[in-house]
Amino acid sequence: MTLPASSTPSAGATTPSINVNTPGTNTYTVTVTDDCGVTNTASATVTIEPAPTANLTGTGFFCQDVPGSVNLTLTLTGLAPWEVTYNTPNGEVTETFFSTPAIITVTDPGSYSLVSVSSQNGCTGTVTGNVNLTEFNVN
Repeated sequence: MTLPASSTPSAGATTPSINVNTPGTNTYTVTVTDDCGVTNTASATVTIEPAPTANLTGTGFFCQDVPGSVNLTLTLTGLAPWEVTYNTPNGEVTETFFSTPAIITVTDPGSYSLVSVSSQNGCTGTVTGNVNLTEFNVN
């Protein structure tokens, strides 16, 4: 937003524009005074979503030739729902999660790692966590 030089945004700035980057919902007011001394005020409410995060954790193992599964835990922050992409031994998977923590049940040994997370409004965030599940040969 570009404002005339004689305007004053409520954020305390004296420049013709302001940058807003604080997560949450805030109302900003701009007061403009023209050369005749007439003052006008306008307000805008801005919502900035916190960046989402995703963390994958879990432990377990598989026994060769024995059906089984392991539950991995996915902890998410930010606004739901979240779209999460993760690597599996069989390739990349993208799922939508509506609550946290979420459980991902896997049935194959190997490495599982997060690739990306985005929130309901398309904001991208950071991912952490890698789980390696070993298969043991039982004779």
